[in-house]
Amino acid sequence: MLLSYTAVEFMQRFRFSSEQGALISALGDTTGGGPAPTIQLVWGPGAGANTPINAETLNPVIQGGALDETIRTVGRFQYRLNFKDVWVEDEPFNLRGHLKAQFCLKCLVEHEAFNLNSAVHFLAEIDPYVRIHSGSIKLATIQIKDYFREPTGQLARLRQMLVKSAGKNGKYYLLTGAD
Repeated sequence: MLLSYTAVEFMQRFRFSSEQGALISALGDTTGGGPAPTIQLVWGPGAGANTPINAETLNPVIQGGALDETIRTVGRFQYRLNFKDVWVEDEPFNLRGHLKAQFCLKCLVEHEAFNLNSAVHFLAEIDPYVRIHSGSIKLATIQIKDYFREPTGQLARLRQMLVKSAGKNGKYYLLTGAD
């Protein structure tokens, strides 16, 4: 299997423009009784020629889907590279369907904001990153807690355990305990 995504998941995850000539088709049994669908990608001028690309030539997140499943650990914080699953002190949090929370945590990890000195400014860095990657619009008043809202309160608990303010300067970091 080249990639383990349904066509819909693949299109949502990886954005392709028509100019790039991406052709995506789900193959296999989609009724749930057989193997997971296989995703084929035809890219560039050969699009439509039905010639799949070797997965090794794609970016590392796509390669066989394996890297996406890698779990990284920073102190008491663990996460999959896609940030759909995260753990704090072995307590699991499912972030599927919560793009803003996923990209907020991803932004803080990419900036290596793991202590007070490496904190990242919310309005200048975190919010623009989250809006660009999640496709959301800029709101007049937004706070970091707005990214972690959902009915069960689990995401609010995640934020309280992990995302910490660096004071009244609008900066935040991840309290990983890795210092």
